[in-house]
Amino acid sequence: MPHAILNGHQHYWEDAGSGPTLVMVHGAARSGRMLISHLGPLSRHYRVIIPDLRGMGRSAHVPAIPPSAWIDDLAALLRHLALPAAHLYGVSLGARVVLRTAIDHPSIARSLILDAPIIANEAEGNAALNANIGGFDSMPADQRADREASHGADWREVMRNYMNIRSDPGLQEHLNLRELAKRVETPAFIMRGDIPEPVHPLAHAAELRASLRNSRLWIRPNTVHTVINAAPDEAYAQITAFTSALDAA
Repeated sequence: MPHAILNGHQHYWEDAGSGPTLVMVHGAARSGRMLISHLGPLSRHYRVIIPDLRGMGRSAHVPAIPPSAWIDDLAALLRHLALPAAHLYGVSLGARVVLRTAIDHPSIARSLILDAPIIANEAEGNAALNANIGGFDSMPADQRADREASHGADWREVMRNYMNIRSDPGLQEHLNLRELAKRVETPAFIMRGDIPEPVHPLAHAAELRASLRNSRLWIRPNTVHTVINAAPDEAYAQITAFTSALDAA
C-alpha cells in the first residue's frame, strides 16, 4: 500500500506491474477503488498506478483544496516515483485532471486516454451531479456501502467536503478546458459510449476530438458513458494498441 506526503498532504496509490507506466485517475467523489478491477489485467502490459485524489479514498480528507491541487499532486507523484513521463488515463473528473496536467506539465504526459470526458462544467450536468452526489443520505444501501468502502467510516464528511470543493468557482474555472485544450500537442485517445446522459455530455467527447489536434475518438455503440467499465476487454485492447504504437515510435 504505497503512500507518501506530497505537497504537504498524505497520498495513497496502488502500484502494480511493469513496463510502460499507465496512471489511472478516478472520477468525482470516488477513489482509485472504482478502477481497481482493471489493475490486474492492465498490469500484464503496464506498470499501473492508481492514485486517490486529495480529499478522497485513502488520501488526506481535507475540506478544501487550491484549484490546481489535483494537478499539482499528480505531477508530484510522478516526481516522487522518479517517472519522467507516463500515459495518463482519466475517467469523468479524472479526464479533466489529466488533460489539465498535460496543459500545465506537458513533458510528463506521454499520452492521454480520456474516458467519458467532461471539458467544462455545464448547468444540466452540474445539476444532475449535485442531485446524485448531494443526496448521499438517501442513497440505496449498496451505494452507501460502496462509498464507505471507498473513503472509510467518515465517508459522509468526504462527500460533504467534495461538494464544497466542486462548488468552488476557482476550481471549476481551472478545469474549464474549452480553450486551453486547443494548445495540447499530447497524443490523445478519447472514448465514450453512445448512450446520452447529462453529466458526461456526448458532445464533449466530439468537442475534445475537434480541439485536440493529435487525437482519435472511439464511440462504442449501445454503451453507457464509461467504456472501460462497460466493455473492459475491448477498452484494454484499444488502449494497448494506442499506447504501443506511441511507445514503438
